[in-house]
Amino acid sequence: MVKIDHRAEKLLKKIKEEQVKLEGLKVRAEATRKEIRGKVKEEAQKFDIEFRKNTVTAITAAFALIIGLVWKDIITGGIDYLIALTGLPQSQAYGLRIISAIILTFICVVGIILITRFMKRKES
Repeated sequence: MVKIDHRAEKLLKKIKEEQVKLEGLKVRAEATRKEIRGKVKEEAQKFDIEFRKNTVTAITAAFALIIGLVWKDIITGGIDYLIALTGLPQSQAYGLRIISAIILTFICVVGIILITRFMKRKES
């Protein structure tokens, strides 16, 4: 009978030790879960911000395209008016269109360079 009680005590002691270890593991697991949740939430917020930025950029680019198309029509109409006003033959009119395209391209490239420099200064 004494042997059985002694064995039972040993088993109960081992069970309690294992329960203490298990509680420690549970505490660490919960801390890890909270840390992971925090990181996931932080990354989700970063994604949301980037998604919004990219969406705004895409919509802005679409509006800019529409504006560009409207200005293209206005510029083309102006060049056609100048050609009709000067009475240039069509062979020379094509050259005038090429020159106007080169001038507009130069103006736009300068504008892009200036805007890029401005944005870099703001980021710094």
